[in-house]
Amino acid sequence: MQRLSPVKLDKLCFRLKKIEAEAEAIRDDLKRQVAEYGFIPPRSDRSRRLLGEAYEATLSTSTSFEIHDSAVERIKECCPTNIFAKLFWSVTKWKLCDRATEVLAGPLEDAPRDLRMMFAKAVVVKESAPRLSIKQRKDATEGQPQTAAASTSD
Repeated sequence: MQRLSPVKLDKLCFRLKKIEAEAEAIRDDLKRQVAEYGFIPPRSDRSRRLLGEAYEATLSTSTSFEIHDSAVERIKECCPTNIFAKLFWSVTKWKLCDRATEVLAGPLEDAPRDLRMMFAKAVVVKESAPRLSIKQRKDATEGQPQTAAASTSD
């Protein structure tokens, strides 16, 4: 693979931004169409579907909850246990300390011999896929690059 010149890089970035904007506009149009004219599929109460000849478009909604621990604690204090147990249940969630790897790298006095191995089983590091982000440079003029009028296939 050959390194792109700054001009070719600008052309490709501009083209990608244009395609992304077009895709977003198409996605918005499809969402409006499905929301307006779609039917509710069987065994679903949070989706609408619109059928084409080769494709189907489904628009689904979901709900997430944010629970405020301090408010739940206040409810727990004033609510009978049998009612509280029907409203909430406790889940312990562990977070990794900022300096955990530094602690493990140093001497571990009074720790189990196999702590590092146990830690490796308890903490799984997952790498995310590379993400490409393209932003307009501040010193560049808005819109298409001056030299992007030519084909990007060269």
